[in-house]
Amino acid sequence: MIKLLKELMYKNRTSISDTNTNEMRKTMNLISGALMVEVMAADHDFNSEEELKLKEILLNRFEIPESEIKKISEQMKKRADDATSLYEYTSLINENFNREEKLDLIRNLWAIAFADKILDRYEDSVIRRVCELTYVSHSDFIKTKLEMKNKKE
Repeated sequence: MIKLLKELMYKNRTSISDTNTNEMRKTMNLISGALMVEVMAADHDFNSEEELKLKEILLNRFEIPESEIKKISEQMKKRADDATSLYEYTSLINENFNREEKLDLIRNLWAIAFADKILDRYEDSVIRRVCELTYVSHSDFIKTKLEMKNKKE
């Protein structure tokens, strides 16, 4: 799925302004989902709590039909190792997300990281890199981390 997302991103990079809002939103949701899978894969442990949180986010926040979620998440996990750089995702986020949308994405990444009640240092590192690449300030990185940690407790 990561490979498919890359192809979709490169295809859309030249024409993203020509696409309708709904298509662009779908593309950005897929990119956000791919970043969530990157967080899940960071500790090399795809556990059921993280998978349930991913499903919840895809269903409720991204409005992806339940019939597609299992297929999408399985393909994403199989292709997680194919990712070469977070920049491929974050460059499109920078082009299309405003500050609040970026913070919502970071909150979703923290929700995945805290889903199993164990914040792995590699999960933290992926989220930190996403923040840096999307120009989210360190103070917002910390605020969203604490917000989602307190929400989970």
